Amino acid sequence: MFHDFTNRLLPARGYYLPPITPTEAGARLAAIAQAHTFTMYEHFLTDLAGHAQDMANAVEALENLEEFLGALLMRVDLSTHLVILTSDHGNLE
Repeated sequence: MFHDFTNRLLPARGYYLPPITPTEAGARLAAIAQAHTFTMYEHFLTDLAGHAQDMANAVEALENLEEFLGALLMRVDLSTHLVILTSDHGNLE
């Protein structure tokens, strides 16, 4: 899964995948996690928004991430799977 889980940045890189919602992306990652022993996903659009000092982009990135994580957590069986969310540093404060 691409770090831009909505696929909106891919066309600028020469790739086209239909855009999806953060909820759809969270469901997809949950399905991947349920099918494997270990799954790691890296997301850094919030970091890029912080470095750019772009508040509108930062708010959008955080709202999308919140929706994505909510969908993921609603679908992963937390009695059999451990979800760890971590950050290397803050950058949006």
